[in-house]
Amino acid sequence: MSPSRFSCTLVLLLLASAAGGTGEAAAQIGRIKKAVADKATDSGKKAACVPERPPAFVKTVGLSAAQIAKINQGLDAEILRTPAARAEYEQRLKQSDQETQAYEKAHAAYEKKNEQYQACADKVREADAKKSDALRGRAEAAGEKTKRETDQAALEAMAEKAQAAAERVANGTATAGDRETLAEFQRTMAGVQANAMQTGAAMQEAQAFDKDAEARVEKACGKAPEEPKAPALAGPTPERAGQEAGAKAAGMDVAAYAAARETLIALVMSNTVVKADGSSQGGQAEADAINSAIQEAGKKVCDMKKAGVPT
Repeated sequence: MSPSRFSCTLVLLLLASAAGGTGEAAAQIGRIKKAVADKATDSGKKAACVPERPPAFVKTVGLSAAQIAKINQGLDAEILRTPAARAEYEQRLKQSDQETQAYEKAHAAYEKKNEQYQACADKVREADAKKSDALRGRAEAAGEKTKRETDQAALEAMAEKAQAAAERVANGTATAGDRETLAEFQRTMAGVQANAMQTGAAMQEAQAFDKDAEARVEKACGKAPEEPKAPALAGPTPERAGQEAGAKAAGMDVAAYAAARETLIALVMSNTVVKADGSSQGGQAEADAINSAIQEAGKKVCDMKKAGVPT
C-alpha cells in the first residue's frame, strides 16, 4: 500500500472509532471519501494539460533559472492580454467586414463612373493629338523653310562685304554699290529673322496647346473620379498581440521571446528535469531553481490553455 493510501485509511479508522456509532462513522467516512475524490478530480484536471510521461533527465537546458523566470513573466502577460486582444480583434474583423462591403460598393460605382470619364477623355485626347500634330508640323515646316532659305556660307560672305561697306560709309569713302550691299544684307537678315520668329511662334503655340491638354479634358469631361481607398487590415492577431505583451514583460524582443517561449514549453511538455553533476554551472542549487521554474511554467501552460493562448 502506498504511503498516501495508508494515511487516508488510518484517518478513516480513527474517525470511525471516535464517532461512537456505526451510523455516524459511516456518514463521516462517506463525507471524507467524497472530499478525497473531489480533490483527486481537481488534481487530475490541473494535470490534464501536460502529458504524463517519465522525467527526461538532462545536465543543462540552455536557459538559466533567471531567464526562465523572465519568460514566465511573459507567459503571465500573455494570459492577461490574449483574451482581450481576441475580443478587440474580432471587433476589428467585424468592422473590417463592414468597411470592405462599403469599399466594394464604392469601388463598383467608381469603376462605372471612371469608364464613362475615360471614354470622354479619350475622345478629347484623340482630337488634341491631331491638332498637336498639325501645330508641330507647322513648326517643323517653318524650320525647314528657314534652313532652305539660309545659306550659311553666303551669309558669312555677305556679312564680310557689308562690314567693309559700313566702314567706308563711316569714313566717307562709300560708293553707291556699298550702300546697295548694306541694303541687301539688311533685307536678307530681315527675312532670316522673320523665318526664325515664325518657327519659334509655331513651336510655342504647339507647346502651349500641349500644356493645356488636361484642362481641356476637365472642361469637357469634368474632374477625374477618385478611386476609393481600400480599408485597413484588421491589425495584429490575438496571438501576435499576446506575444508582444509577453516579450515586453520579459524584457526581450518579440523574435527572441518567441524562441525562448517555445523552448520552455517544450521543456514542460517533455517533463524535462535538470540533474546537476560536477561539470554543471551553478551546481545543484541552480538545477533545483531551474526545475522549480519549469514546474511553475507547467502551471502557466495550463492557465494559457484555459485562456485560449496558443502553446
